[in-house]
Amino acid sequence: LDAEDVDVPSPDEKSVITYVSSIYDAFPKVPEGGEGISATEVDSRWQEYQSRVDSLIPWIKQHTILMSDKSFPQNPVELKALYNQYIHFKETEILA
Repeated sequence: LDAEDVDVPSPDEKSVITYVSSIYDAFPKVPEGGEGISATEVDSRWQEYQSRVDSLIPWIKQHTILMSDKSFPQNPVELKALYNQYIHFKETEILA
């Protein structure tokens, strides 16, 4: 029985029961380490995730604009300075 067999507008009740019971056969016990996480922990992690996404979106927009400038200096000294800016960006911004 595949997921597509029960992913229909009106699945057969016996098919759903068979599918759900096959999940219990595949995962018969709770993994070591406990019962999982509580609902409040899920909420806390979701809020943390949302906070990170909210701060990441403006960062992406800002750096996309900066990186879209494809003009490079012809002077080797200025080119080296641009390369150093890139290295600084890579080591501080991306790894942070």
